[in-house]
Amino acid sequence: MPLDHTIQWRDSPGCATRLEEGRAGIIQLSARKVYSSEHSLDLLFCKTTLYEGCFVSSKLLSLVVGMWERDGNKKFQDIYSFDNNGICLCHSYSRWENGEGVELEQHNTDVGRLIENGAVIQELIGEYPMSNRLALHTTMIDLRNNCLERNF
Repeated sequence: MPLDHTIQWRDSPGCATRLEEGRAGIIQLSARKVYSSEHSLDLLFCKTTLYEGCFVSSKLLSLVVGMWERDGNKKFQDIYSFDNNGICLCHSYSRWENGEGVELEQHNTDVGRLIENGAVIQELIGEYPMSNRLALHTTMIDLRNNCLERNF
């Protein structure tokens, strides 16, 4: 029986979300929210998986989340690395104001900016169809449901 209906993802106004899966087991989910011509938020979720039951540690092949925000004269860059248990292994960040570096290449494990943008992240990826290799990651579940918490 031929397919009668097709389903296509429709982005909300000012939002764009795309999923790409590479041949080497790299999954990339990108999302963008444009608040105004002066304010935008870009997200990138990357997961590398190996084939056939490889038991390489998730500390080595972690979920990487990149977040870039531009708000007028301010720019924020945050890169996070999460293991399969949802533990933030590293948060690297930089901040610029009026083109000048305010904080450059700082490191910690704070997920506060992801929590702060939780509702927007949920709007962008909450119901987006994606492969189980990405969707079932503990951190992706938390981000999709806006329930990420700080790990102390």
